[in-house]
Amino acid sequence: GFEPNSQGNQCLDIDECATNTHDCRENQTCNNIPGSYSCECPVGFRMNSFRDCEDIDECTRFAGRVCSVNSQCINTPGSYTCDCNPGFKTGYDERTCIDINECQDNSHSCDHSCINTWGSYQCICRKGFRLAEDQRTCVDVDECEMWKGRGSLCIGTCVNEPGSYSCTCPEGYVLHNDKRTCQDVDECERDDICRGENEVCLNTRGGYRCNILDCPPGYYRDADHKTRCKRDKRECAKGDDECRKEPMSLSFNYFTLPHNMKIPVSGHQDFFTMRGPRFSFSTVEFELELVEARASSRAHGVEVATREHFYLRRTGFNEAMVSIVRSLQGPQDIQLELRTSIYHHGLYSGSALAKIFIYVTEHEF
Repeated sequence: GFEPNSQGNQCLDIDECATNTHDCRENQTCNNIPGSYSCECPVGFRMNSFRDCEDIDECTRFAGRVCSVNSQCINTPGSYTCDCNPGFKTGYDERTCIDINECQDNSHSCDHSCINTWGSYQCICRKGFRLAEDQRTCVDVDECEMWKGRGSLCIGTCVNEPGSYSCTCPEGYVLHNDKRTCQDVDECERDDICRGENEVCLNTRGGYRCNILDCPPGYYRDADHKTRCKRDKRECAKGDDECRKEPMSLSFNYFTLPHNMKIPVSGHQDFFTMRGPRFSFSTVEFELELVEARASSRAHGVEVATREHFYLRRTGFNEAMVSIVRSLQGPQDIQLELRTSIYHHGLYSGSALAKIFIYVTEHEF
């Protein structure tokens, strides 16, 4: 590590690095020291027992201390890099990762609105829309289908629209101020509807009926009751059984019902009452008959009413009630006849006939 000078009176250091007499590896740096030299590895390397330079794995050796928690440490020959996780970007010191505000820099893919979160973002939709499975796209909420059978968004027809819905009404109805309820138009209030002398206007749900009331032969119109006819002959000749069978009066009664009307928990919906004489010596027999039930030709699949849809029961002295016990489907027209046979002191005295017309409409409102 030393050599004598030219006079031989002094030892001088030999610079092995300068004279290239060292044995440092190619990637090592030779540093001269008095009487010797040393070999140094580049930054990021260390010398092993074989005097070779090997890479220092900073990611393993200094785990959790060289890169921020929002990144991945990647070892490289002689160094390392910090790769930021998705949703983060490299900060000022190349080691720190900071959140990317995707909502602010418009790198998001939201259909409607964006809310920034730590390392990501969340999409939200406007009212009337919901997030699709991709959590980015907004799809319309079909409120009409969603609430079908579970409530009444519309007392009418529900029409789905992008982000909302609207209620519309069929012909014969008008939309109420609440924009949800369809109100029936009472056509019978018009001056040009059913103005014939024998016409009786019945307002129905969504329409009207002009019922022509013509008294049959042998009967005349009751001046006090427009919908009643009385028999010309008040008394029948002795032995004239045919005359006695003819009702003393005919009444015409008109009703309108919505399609599929709900039956109360009692099991019956009362709608028509018939009363006979109140004399203590009088008794009355009631008989209900279904004359006709006819569904509209455009009403496919409508169950036509039968006698089993109706129930007749006594509700008091010489009094009976007609009730509906099964929901009626519409549109269809139904005609019933309720005959009242009257007895005085046990002897037949006469009868009255109530004709009942029921118009079931096609809508439930």
